[in-house]
Amino acid sequence: MRLQDDMFVGGQFAWFTGIVEDINDSEYLNRVKVRCLGYHTTDKGEVPTDKLPWATVMQSTLNAGHRGVGSNHQLVPGSWVIGFFRDGPSAQDPVILGSVASSQSDGEKDIPAEAQVSGNTNAVYKSTAGHLIELDNTEGAERIKVTHKTGTCILIDSLGNVLVDAYNNTVDIVGDTTIHGTLNVTKTTHSVGDVSTDAGNGPTLATHKHDTTVSGGSSAGTYTSKKGA
Repeated sequence: MRLQDDMFVGGQFAWFTGIVEDINDSEYLNRVKVRCLGYHTTDKGEVPTDKLPWATVMQSTLNAGHRGVGSNHQLVPGSWVIGFFRDGPSAQDPVILGSVASSQSDGEKDIPAEAQVSGNTNAVYKSTAGHLIELDNTEGAERIKVTHKTGTCILIDSLGNVLVDAYNNTVDIVGDTTIHGTLNVTKTTHSVGDVSTDAGNGPTLATHKHDTTVSGGSSAGTYTSKKGA
């Protein structure tokens, strides 16, 4: 092989398809180890994972990648990727351009189930823990939904209404809170410690050294914590 064939500028372009095997970059440079098909044998006894070269993960221009500004990649072991070698056929300096979703051997698709919708109008991000962000662009049903792995979610529906649904029915608001408009309490909420109010047949409200006023419905009135203000 001639020297110029192994140079980045004017040399021979070499691309690859590979499978990510290690994402634990001890230098925190957003790199992964990838087994490049056709360049590295599939026999890990012959070429173990720790002998694979580190691959730089290319990111979009939406990510600054400079002086701590930006984000990290979301590849995991088992991700299929496509890239190229900056050093050409020497194949020691891989750069990953992107990932490729497919179907697993058991038939499970690699993209989140929430994104498997007709017309693909639901833009989805799902983390390894199971947290989910959905930006649904379906005409007439546009919504934004953020869901914790436990099921707790914050939803902004197509009309702009905001719904907070906690899996354990507890929503704590710490600090001074101003509510513009009418507060309608429709269910009992959990109290915080022994600081709570008792409104008879009305709701149980968590308070912190302040009276709590509820307007509208049979729960209307001002309630003071049992410990006093």
